[in-house]
Amino acid sequence: MYRAKDTFWAPDNRRIVKGDLVAPHDPVLDGREELFEEVVIPKALPKPKPKPTKPEPEPEPEPENDGLFDPAEHSVPDVLDYLEAATYEEASRVLQAESDGKARTTVLHPGGPLLARKEQEQKDKEAAQ
Repeated sequence: MYRAKDTFWAPDNRRIVKGDLVAPHDPVLDGREELFEEVVIPKALPKPKPKPTKPEPEPEPEPENDGLFDPAEHSVPDVLDYLEAATYEEASRVLQAESDGKARTTVLHPGGPLLARKEQEQKDKEAAQ
């Protein structure tokens, strides 16, 4: 490629402006080589090879709760449904976990009467035996 050093008019009323690039086979070069300077156009570099990625570390295991129901991981309606179906001991454990954790009154307030009812049911069952 060639770059024009100055602005000038070429044949066929063609205006060449300073800095215009012209191909080596362009007829405007014929006899006017002194008006141009050769320019080296760099070629595109090949795409770099992707770096090998390091394997991601395995996530740390979550603390186990021995498969026990954790009220903090559930919505209020889910906790209340679970408490309704749970035994007195399990309901007591879950309400204690709720009290120690999020302490949502929407769980603890209805949970108290529910627990009292479950306690009474357990006593009635033991008395019947």
